[in-house]
Amino acid sequence: MPIEDLQKYLKDKPQVLLFGTRQSIKYIKLDKIKEVFLASDCPKQLQERIVGYSKFSGAKFDKLKQNKEELSLICQKSFTISIIGVLDE
Repeated sequence: MPIEDLQKYLKDKPQVLLFGTRQSIKYIKLDKIKEVFLASDCPKQLQERIVGYSKFSGAKFDKLKQNKEELSLICQKSFTISIIGVLDE
């Protein structure tokens, strides 16, 4: 399950997570992202962009059932989160 994967990263390796659109897209283009998590209410245009970039880089793509606000609570951040990238170690 994708949310369990995200929670495992948060617990075991929080340093490999990137929060936000700009950083995630930048690192996907540089082929340094191995997995991308998207909030359920991520804008469709942004989602299509991320999916396209992920196909070229080979990054795994997961759309979560949780919305932006729920992701911010899970990640204990004070801002909403549409995209979370996992850096390739």
